[in-house]
Amino acid sequence: MHLQSGSEFLQDLNKQLPIPNDFRNTFMATMNSLGFPLQTRNLSIVNGSLDGIMVENPGALIFDTSLDLGSGIGADVRLHFTPEENISGYEIDYIQPTVVGVPVGDTFYAYAESPAYTAGLDSAPGGTVLFESFFGADPSPVEQQIIAALQVDASSFIPSLSSLAIDEQNWYNSVDGTEPMPFDAYIGGSDNEPHITLNQEYIDFLNDEILNFYLDVPSINLTEQVVILGNPVKENINFQITGGNFYKNLTICVLNTTGQKVAVYQLEQTKGIITIPSPDTNGLYYLNISTENTHLVKKIIIQK
Repeated sequence: MHLQSGSEFLQDLNKQLPIPNDFRNTFMATMNSLGFPLQTRNLSIVNGSLDGIMVENPGALIFDTSLDLGSGIGADVRLHFTPEENISGYEIDYIQPTVVGVPVGDTFYAYAESPAYTAGLDSAPGGTVLFESFFGADPSPVEQQIIAALQVDASSFIPSLSSLAIDEQNWYNSVDGTEPMPFDAYIGGSDNEPHITLNQEYIDFLNDEILNFYLDVPSINLTEQVVILGNPVKENINFQITGGNFYKNLTICVLNTTGQKVAVYQLEQTKGIITIPSPDTNGLYYLNISTENTHLVKKIIIQK
């Protein structure tokens, strides 16, 4: 996208800023056609620093080395991060072919620009990708030379602000929780971690959101017994509240294992056996049964 017209490797110097890929538009169009759940609680795990700690200094050197390609053929190569804000024409890539150490042929350069409001994205606070991961488990001899020459380990892959969908021009700003965002809850730390890191703290956060926020498991206080009549469920969900008490304003919420509400039923007057429709899809579900001052959670299995 940054190449000169008709060239396979020469850069169009008028194109030095990042250019969005059409993949995002295709992805969003697909998601819009599928539709979105109407009742959700949006959560985010941020692997990038929330305190504005950079992955690396903008414009920093990634590697600068001479590669041995065999039979006396080589290449001097140099790679940098994109630059500080409001800088253009910054050399980020340099390749000079050599024969027995003597430069031959054309030298390749690539240049980058950063806008006035932020430095480059590749060194911004964010979940990282390791440079070594690009070469796989069995790197070639040339790739091993590049790995040995690396001056830094990783670059930013998903900026912290992007992880929270925060509309902020400066990707290096810290997050204090007051920024407008579409998430109801999030978790992250001070350090930049590899992208999709999932540690015990993050697992506990997800469990708490599902079990405590949606299901309120620690607060079970229903003195009467709820008996599921037939579990696994094949057709309708039938359950009975024993003890003979009469309930008003009973709320029955069916949730899937991710905590999403599949269905909600409001019953004004309830006693004895209660019947509600079962979800269309087989699997494990939770039945959250609540009144004005008490509630209970039951597991059900749909097996049609």
